[in-house]
Amino acid sequence: MTIRISPTAIAPKIARVRGCDQSVPARTINFPEGKRMHGRISLAQKLLLALTFALSSCGDGSAKVAQSESSAGRSPAATAAFPPTTIAAVGGAYTLSQSDRISLGAAETACRAKDKAEFFDAFIRSRVVQRKYLAKTINLAVLGSKGETLSSRQVAAADFAGSPIIMQDYYRKAAEPFRAGDRDEFVMISINQSQSNQVSVEWTRVHFDGKSEGGDDLGNAFDLDGQPYDPSGRTDGQLLFEPTADCWELAADIRYRRGGRG
Repeated sequence: MTIRISPTAIAPKIARVRGCDQSVPARTINFPEGKRMHGRISLAQKLLLALTFALSSCGDGSAKVAQSESSAGRSPAATAAFPPTTIAAVGGAYTLSQSDRISLGAAETACRAKDKAEFFDAFIRSRVVQRKYLAKTINLAVLGSKGETLSSRQVAAADFAGSPIIMQDYYRKAAEPFRAGDRDEFVMISINQSQSNQVSVEWTRVHFDGKSEGGDDLGNAFDLDGQPYDPSGRTDGQLLFEPTADCWELAADIRYRRGGRG
């Protein structure tokens, strides 16, 4: 199973990002290397998720086995002093589960490879990964149909509610569907990178028509207005990641309101 990339991948894409200061005009950033990515993920990512699920299903038992193996040959005193694995992040340190460790490792590998797509999927899989790769403050904004700012505010990383996109089974979905309880809503994403290494992830809520080619294919995608999904059309939101010394961090979570949607 592969991630399909549209023929528009090499076309210039303009992403508009409005700052939190109402007096500052909107910034225009050119993303020349755009990629449209569907809700399905690659086979490699699927295998990683399967491993994550298997390990997380082990619960405390797997943790005890791992600790027992790592403590082999240690004295009782040394074993008792062996600390749990933790991660330093904005808002404090967090103890890692097995699944969090795998997702964190995937994010770190993606950072070293400068692979924005793999990084993003690791980011949405784990709240621990999100905590590590947040800017100190995140701009939350809602824009209208003409790009006007309807609301904008800054929140501290510790107060950020989490990514609006999550990974469920092997598919990207909205953390909160537009219609409560809508299990058939999925998310299509477009990842673009600027010349200054900013990464923009535009996301669109969709339904699939079920006309599948087999396997994990869900068929053709339609937006919530019932129109065929258009990779160059309107989106429901945008996440903006700013570059750091060794990776990226989430700096803005922007939502678009279209005809009552937001």
